[in-house]
Amino acid sequence: MPKFRDTFMEYIGEGELHSDDKQIPIKFNCQQLWDGNIIGDIELIKGEHLIDLFQIFNKILPSKISGVTNGGLRISIESIYLTKIPIGENENIKFFAKEVKAKKREIISNESEIIINFGITNFQSFRTVVNTNVGDLIFKNLEGNEDLINDITAYKKACITGIASLIFNIEIKENSIEDYLELAQKEINKVLILTSFSQGIYQTWKFIEIYEKIDGENEKIYTYNASTRDKCMNFRPVISYRNLTNYLSITYSNYTDELEERIGMCNAIDWYLESLADRVVEANYIAAFVCLELLVHRDETITSDKILNEDVFSRLREILKEASKTFFYEEGIYTQDRRSFYSNIIGLNRPPFSEQFNKLLTFYEIGCSDIFSDLKEPKTIRDNLVHGGQTGTDVDTLISNYHKLMAMNQRIILSILNYNGHSFIDWLNNNEYGQFNKDPNEEH
Repeated sequence: MPKFRDTFMEYIGEGELHSDDKQIPIKFNCQQLWDGNIIGDIELIKGEHLIDLFQIFNKILPSKISGVTNGGLRISIESIYLTKIPIGENENIKFFAKEVKAKKREIISNESEIIINFGITNFQSFRTVVNTNVGDLIFKNLEGNEDLINDITAYKKACITGIASLIFNIEIKENSIEDYLELAQKEINKVLILTSFSQGIYQTWKFIEIYEKIDGENEKIYTYNASTRDKCMNFRPVISYRNLTNYLSITYSNYTDELEERIGMCNAIDWYLESLADRVVEANYIAAFVCLELLVHRDETITSDKILNEDVFSRLREILKEASKTFFYEEGIYTQDRRSFYSNIIGLNRPPFSEQFNKLLTFYEIGCSDIFSDLKEPKTIRDNLVHGGQTGTDVDTLISNYHKLMAMNQRIILSILNYNGHSFIDWLNNNEYGQFNKDPNEEH
């Protein structure tokens, strides 16, 4: 059996199953597996509630368990769906759930040192340290994660393979677990966008543990497990990024909230990762082009989606409409066709994609001649795929064009993050390590 189906974390206890106005006394055994999924068994304390369980099962509505674990933790298992009702005497009720919250107590003092551990999927690297806005974030591989790394490649299944520990700076003083969680989640989500991009695979967190240091000892006071949706898994093995600390020390400080608002980097990287999915190259090329479009179009301070300002073009549009009336009358062009023409005049004010693409490259001083001889090429291929269903070339040529587009997306994103002259995984050289140079032919 693959390792990802084994139990990673387990809760056993008693409580109540809540659904609509029903509270059913139960015993439970809830596990989070290595792939992050949360499953469990329910045993009725009182047999007369079996009919209530059948009603809950048939409604297919989410339920909730609240109770206490055998270790004395207050627990809430939420968004539960029953998956199996017992037929025989020795069978238990089965369920899966979206999240589990287990709490021992609240924080005693905001003077205490607080550490939050995140269980990270698809992570493979050497020990990595990031100095975030709220404290040091330390990544490390889970011991014995080799089997899980193999499962990721073989089954295209996300697995928990690493831990990221956030040690809050002493000046961060919050009054509750929720306040610390809010700060920590903002930082880890930001960093995981960058690590996902660097390793070419979608990474997220599946569990959280919060520790408070009391009398020199770290005491675990809260655990949160989440069965979050995993995005498309790629066709490549997880690559260990050997210089991740240096990469994050540069990119983290440049990936500001203002940059995200202006560029939409998170969405662009999402599409970059989507274009690595294990599927036909035509679909991946289209996803890669969406990434490029987002990078080109989003920042209006660099590229504008209009040639003339709206007031000037509005006056020109009225002149064109008036001048075309006589022509349409003489040619016998009817009302519906005329309306279609008038509505499409607005397209005259849109600059060609290649021009906007060139503006972006010029602004960031990014070279492209080693990748594209013509900036119209990516859009031409995309249009042929979307509107004609084919590119007119053989598969090997399309794969080569796909690799070029991915190299261009990678070059733009790293340039925006001001990551120049450092090691990276080179799309143009069989994914070997190299020194990143945003302008290899010195075009700027």
